[in-house]
Amino acid sequence: MPFITFPLNFTPKTSTSLRSFFSYALGLSKANVDSLCSIGQSTKKAKRRLGFICEKGIGFKSVFLVSAYPHIFSNGYQFRFSEIPSSDCGIGYIVPEWIATRSIISELESVHGINHVVPTTTIVLPLKTEKVEAVKRQLSELHPEVLLFLQKLKKLSVQVFQVKNENIVDSRKDLKEWVISLAFPFGERLKRGTTSVGIFAYLPTAMVTNLPFIIQADFVLASSREAILVDNKWNKGILDHVPSAFANAFITFMKSPETAVLLPITQMLQVLPVKVTPSKELNRVREDDELRFRQPTNALRILPKFREILLRIKEHTFLLNGISSDGKFVLHSSVVDKKYDEFWDFLGVPPVDGSYQWYTRCIQSCELIFRSPMNVYIELLCFLADNWKDFSLRSFNNIPLIKYVSWNGEVLTYSVLQLKRESKKVHLVWGMQEHAWLSKWNWEMGCLNNVFFCPDAFVSALLVLEEEGCLVMEKWLTSKIGVVVTDVTQ
Repeated sequence: MPFITFPLNFTPKTSTSLRSFFSYALGLSKANVDSLCSIGQSTKKAKRRLGFICEKGIGFKSVFLVSAYPHIFSNGYQFRFSEIPSSDCGIGYIVPEWIATRSIISELESVHGINHVVPTTTIVLPLKTEKVEAVKRQLSELHPEVLLFLQKLKKLSVQVFQVKNENIVDSRKDLKEWVISLAFPFGERLKRGTTSVGIFAYLPTAMVTNLPFIIQADFVLASSREAILVDNKWNKGILDHVPSAFANAFITFMKSPETAVLLPITQMLQVLPVKVTPSKELNRVREDDELRFRQPTNALRILPKFREILLRIKEHTFLLNGISSDGKFVLHSSVVDKKYDEFWDFLGVPPVDGSYQWYTRCIQSCELIFRSPMNVYIELLCFLADNWKDFSLRSFNNIPLIKYVSWNGEVLTYSVLQLKRESKKVHLVWGMQEHAWLSKWNWEMGCLNNVFFCPDAFVSALLVLEEEGCLVMEKWLTSKIGVVVTDVTQ
């Protein structure tokens, strides 16, 4: 098993202060050593499709921030680097110097005890005098989540999303999938430092998100590695998928049989992203167009059939901004299912079933009658027919509902009130050829006696319905709406 320790109390005679890193591993290969002696030649690049850290090519060189002479002992190799340029070639940082003495090895063996073997790989960092206190402070503030997404230490459940063409960047051109992991708090989180950990790219960045969970993905980082590049199109693609990742993870979390035993509902609610994040790019995670988080009192559950109609309309690129015009927001489809009704009842998210006024307002504010393609318009009428007994007739009286062909060939609409109070009548024939013939004849005659016919496409879409659906629609159109069903003999 790999492990890491930082014994700050280890101070050999050769250095006033020393920081040590131990790791059980396979040890360094020749290729690994060649990589350390180069810049931008990481041995992990061959595995970039797996999302390994390596794109900057200067990872190990960061040790020179705290140590002028890092020492490496592994698989028979024992050498050090120096930030001072070599007298032989005038280059520093990457020129190895062989360590002939065993003094440091002996002192490392004494740390582990007489019966312990020095780990396969040991990196010794004699600290710069001015860095000793800073290193102590940084290590004491080290977040416990720092090892959370190192792949060999923990098995994690992750979600995979396909990379879109518009999000491809040169440094990730061989990657076909985004792997996004979210880590949620369990119990009281160990307090370290003054900030919370928000975004990981395998190791933590310094970015604070105000989100109650950690986001881990193969983000493109700034050269300092302290932040992701929020304007980078690769990173934008990842952030666009975080809302879906959160919804899926939260539902799984809520439905787990272990959750009820281990955590109270109040703690489960604490994972909801209710706080605004520092930047608008990160705020998309909690206010995505497809997944808006709202207080339960401002959310609604609508009937599945009406949701299908809204989705069908949206497929035709129509924006349905009117849905939330009265301050209520429809639950996202990813969290709507009868098996979750009990959960939403507990949170106080009401179903619209008890007050059908919302459907009336939605149909009007979104202009569904006018903007829907004919087949979706028929689906909407079928929905109204199936639920007509629950709707307030007064609320629908003045809504332009039934389409007809006017005397000049323009498709217009009549309300239920107009059809019942005025002398105008809308006809249809339950047969495509007969309807088309009568409608054309009626139009050529100038729609005598205010007789009009439904559009041909209306009848065509009706006839696609199953027999039972046709019977329901015929009964509703004639008895409730006032449409006249006729034939060529009348």
